[in-house]
This record gives sequence, structure tokens and C-alpha cells, in this order.
Amino acid sequence: MQLIAQLLIVIIVPGLLLHLSGVNLTASTVVYSTFSNSISLIVARFVISKLVNYPTPITLISIFPVVTTVFAVAFLTNFIFRIDYSRPTILLGWAIALMLLGLTQYRRSNKHQSTFMLVSNGEISTDLLPHEHNYIKLATPSLPSEACDGVIADIEQLQTDIAWSKFLCECTLNNIPVYDYPAVTELTTGRTVITKLSSADFGRLHPDPISIYTKRCLDLLLTTIALPFTLPVLAVAAIAINLESKGPVVFKQERVGYRGRSFTIYKLRTMVNDHGDKALTRENDARITRLGNALRRYRIDELPQLLNVLRGDMSLIGPRPEQRELVEQYSSKIPFYDYRHVVRPGISGWAQINQGYVADSSRDTKKKLEYDLFYIRHLSVWLDLVIIFRTVITIISKVGAR
Repeated sequence: MQLIAQLLIVIIVPGLLLHLSGVNLTASTVVYSTFSNSISLIVARFVISKLVNYPTPITLISIFPVVTTVFAVAFLTNFIFRIDYSRPTILLGWAIALMLLGLTQYRRSNKHQSTFMLVSNGEISTDLLPHEHNYIKLATPSLPSEACDGVIADIEQLQTDIAWSKFLCECTLNNIPVYDYPAVTELTTGRTVITKLSSADFGRLHPDPISIYTKRCLDLLLTTIALPFTLPVLAVAAIAINLESKGPVVFKQERVGYRGRSFTIYKLRTMVNDHGDKALTRENDARITRLGNALRRYRIDELPQLLNVLRGDMSLIGPRPEQRELVEQYSSKIPFYDYRHVVRPGISGWAQINQGYVADSSRDTKKKLEYDLFYIRHLSVWLDLVIIFRTVITIISKVGAR
């Protein structure tokens, strides 16, 4: 019903406003423009419905690029194929769709609080659960007398407890949803906790070949489209780097990538040449030039990695590649660290937008790995789209660049 109501508004309101303004359109123009707006609204709703499945705030800032991109593609399609359309109608349709979808998401985020029962065995903490809900801990395996929206339990740990196992079955038979605690916390935090990995989880840490192939095709397509726009930026940046300091324009370094293979990564040089310090980048690093700070802040120094994407060394989205020495160091201390190499490393990634810059510590690196494992487990075009949108927001907000 909500979709039908939104479609009626997008169909009727633009035409009504233009009619009241004295704008007269032909019947064919009205039909094609209305059809374009309707399809754009449906596609935008579908994309947003996919984005809300991931632990990322879906606000008007997130909805704006989705709706704008969909309507822009529709506009270009009409223009290229010379379809009889009305620019004011499409513009009004875009504004109305943005308002409707933004209002829908606002209402969804402010819905009533849900109540969940917790089967606590001492290891379940509400700190990692969504804070907008209420939680009641159960002391005995008996059905709750008050109404609830579900039961949260660490199912794997309760398998040997007959009483609690029977209780979970009774909940299901009484139409009370049962949620696995590790799965809930994973979708809340955006991290796959290493200590909670079960034997069934390891199979999901290997993306299917179709997903890998589709992702590679999209990388090639998007990189090819982006190159004409990025080459002038690279040319200007290269001239500025040469004018500011002596040394090569492009910085090269060996990194570990797909399947643990080494490759050479390319970046614009942002530090003084021959500084002799091989330490990781620090906050307020004196080695970074004034121009280098600006290039890093807006991620312009990463643009040469589009060549790595074309060569197949990297992807647009994926875990950030590390140096060989660091990989060997981390893999000897952190379990399953090498699992992050089952996909191509990326220019941006899930860990990067959620955690920002990571210091050289086992605790931060372990947390980064958990973000990477979440990305691998939930690998999809929609998650990549979330990362792209949030990367743009990160660049604008100047967070996490070092």
C-alpha cells in the first residue's frame, strides 16, 4: 500500500503543480515523464531496502545520492534515446521521491521499541545489542508471560543443555522468533568476531565464483568510466608534486593481495623523498608535505590505484592491502588473519570507513580483521554501494585520512 500511495503522489503531484503554473504538456510528454518517475521511484526504493540490511545509518545523507543517481540515470536514458520527456516533471518527481523516501526512513528509524528476552549464560552482553530495544533476561527455561518480539540466545552453547534447547523449540512452535546472539551482534557491530566463528562459518568466508566474477566486471566497468575524469586530476597533482619537492611523482611499494600474492601498489608521493624513515604513518607525521596532506585528506593520492584495479591486483572495494612484513607479523599473532586475502584488496573498504586509520597494535588490527571478515561474509553489490557512499561522506568530513 505504501508503494502504491507513493507512486500516486509521484504521478499526480508534478503534473498538478505544472498545470497550476500554466505549463502545458503534450499527452506523450506527460506519459513518458510520469513513467520515468515511477520506475525511478521503484528502483530507488529497492536499492534503499537493500542498504538497510547492513549496520550503517541510513539517513537523508545516504538517501540523497541513491535517489539522485537513479533519477540522473533515468534522465540520461531519456536524453540519449531522445524520448519525449519534461525536465520540470522529472525534477519535481526527484524532489518528491526524495521527500517521500526520506520521510519513510525517518518513520522507520523512530518506530516503537521492541522487547526481547535474553537467554543469558554469562556471556551475553546488551552492550553489543541495538540500544533502541528493551531486553529482559530469563532465569529459567519457561515461556515468558508478557508479550515479546523474540528471544536472543547463544544457540551453539545451549545445544548440550536439554532444558534450554527444549525451551527454544517451544518458542519457535509458539511463533516467537529465536535469534542467534553472535549473528545479532555481527549485524549490529558490522564485525565478525573471530572467537565466535563456528565450523559452518568457514564455508561462508569463501565467496562464490559468480560473486567474484561479477565484482571484477563491475570494477572494470566503473574504472573505465572514471578514468577520463581522474586523469586531469592526476596530471594537475603530478605537476604540483614536482613543483613542491624533488623526487618521483608516483610512490611504489610491495603489498600482499589476492590469494596472498605480492603486487606493486601505486600512490601519489605525499612525503619528502629519501626521508629514510620506514615507520608507519603517524598522526601529524613530519614526513608528509603540505601538498601531501591535502592529497591524503581528499584521497587523491589513491587515484593511481585505478591502474592496480585494471591490472587485477586490486578491486575498488575490499580489505586494504598491507606490507609483506606486517602480514607475516599479524598472521603469526592473530588467528585466521590470512582469510582477508580470499578477495582482492580494495582502494576503500568496510574496515576503513568504520574504523578509520589503524595504529600498529594487535588489538586494533584484530578489530580491523573482524570488519574485513564481515565484508567477506556479506560480499555483495549492495554492501559495496554502502561503502562507496560512506567513503564519499568520509572524504567530505575529512575523517580517517593519514
